[in-house]
Amino acid sequence: MFARTDLLHITVSNLTAWLEAGTVQALTLRFLALAEMAEAHRALESGGTTGQVALRTAPPFLNAAVDGATVHQASGPLR
Repeated sequence: MFARTDLLHITVSNLTAWLEAGTVQALTLRFLALAEMAEAHRALESGGTTGQVALRTAPPFLNAAVDGATVHQASGPLR
């Protein structure tokens, strides 16, 4: 898949260092119940959220992280 694995390793190493130093921050994912669609829409329209908002139609199945991004499962105000 990656012909230049040397570049991939350098890139991952740099990104890891930047994340650890706080130079860059991972997007926060926010999962809300389908019933909270209006709240999600208000937050997106007002710019009151950073990252992504996803509506779930089934009970939560994720515990702490997806591909290294923070996952919030509890409902409540979006930040």
